[in-house]
Amino acid sequence: MRLLSRSQEKLVPAWQERSAVWLGQGLAIAASFATAFSGTMALLRWSPLQWAIAPSPPISPAVADELPDNPAPPPAAFEFTLTAVGDSGWTRSHQRINRYQQGFRRAYFQFDPKRQYLGDLNYLNWETSVGIQCDQFWALPTDQTFAFVTHPQELRDAIDLGFNLIGLANNHSFDCLRSPEGQGVNQTLKHLQDIQEKASQQLVLSGVRQSSQVQPKAQQFSLPNGQISVLMISAYVGGDRNYCQKVICASQLNRYQSLLKQHRGLRILALHSWNPASHAQLMRILQRSLQQGLIDIGIGSGPHIAERVEIVSTPRGPGIYASSLGNFIHPSLMAQPYNLMLSSRWSYQPDQQQLKLQSVTTLEISCTPSTCQPRRQKLLWSQRNSSDRSQS
Repeated sequence: MRLLSRSQEKLVPAWQERSAVWLGQGLAIAASFATAFSGTMALLRWSPLQWAIAPSPPISPAVADELPDNPAPPPAAFEFTLTAVGDSGWTRSHQRINRYQQGFRRAYFQFDPKRQYLGDLNYLNWETSVGIQCDQFWALPTDQTFAFVTHPQELRDAIDLGFNLIGLANNHSFDCLRSPEGQGVNQTLKHLQDIQEKASQQLVLSGVRQSSQVQPKAQQFSLPNGQISVLMISAYVGGDRNYCQKVICASQLNRYQSLLKQHRGLRILALHSWNPASHAQLMRILQRSLQQGLIDIGIGSGPHIAERVEIVSTPRGPGIYASSLGNFIHPSLMAQPYNLMLSSRWSYQPDQQQLKLQSVTTLEISCTPSTCQPRRQKLLWSQRNSSDRSQS
């Protein structure tokens, strides 16, 4: 068999060319066997046909494994629910030693024995410091001064019940100045770190931090129907420079604007006021943040009575504005007949990172120092009804 010249190669019929390829591949396979078993590779290596037509290299098993049979479909859109309540805790004012009594847990089961009102995500404002002992409070006890420090196990019970979004920035974040567990906010931070490390569920504890340089972080939640990233910021509308070193304050919110704007999951801003002037500021901040498309939900607390809940237009679609939800379970607060539990349903498309509000329901709650009772439930808004009205 002689070698083909370049001019002769062009005249070879297609069937002969294919036959030559097959023959060349066969000889190459034979060559590999010859190397392993008979050592006759020298005969086949110099085959003229292999010089004329070289076989294509085979695909390695490793590369073949990387080639999917069928591309994975994009993750499907899913729905989830979020519930929010107001000021909570379990302690008496100026209580030097806290003894764990399962107070919050028992009070909650009196309110909701079947836990039917909780959603996939559940927010509450923990209006108290966290600790077991306080040797010096921020002020002496009077009719006008209050200081709250709650046993850490009470907060753990709230988390175990399903409250996984905890706001901690308020006018009681710095109630204990001196404790063997830590000075000031360090006492709360010590217990929060322990709670976070031992928590069996995904959790956001927002509002206090080791220093003002610590940035809020988003938390990925694995919900029954899918996964979503939640960025929640709890901030206090008040506080001086010392107070705001370890408590997030509204005066520092500008530094988090780009963080909120770039986040593609659920964004919550929870603010707490301490007097009428600061509450007016709270409302302005929440409304402006929604209008600018920085957040999806704005929640206020402080007045100890429920105020309005509204659906507002934002650059990303309908959002929720709640200037105050009033009180929830807290034995040191006065009886309040009008409080709200806010329940909302959302849909999320993971591949497009698109969040959409579907419905909002409010539940009126009447609270005494020992527990709360559900009253009247009301569908405030739904996307379906809104679409029907827009088409009529």
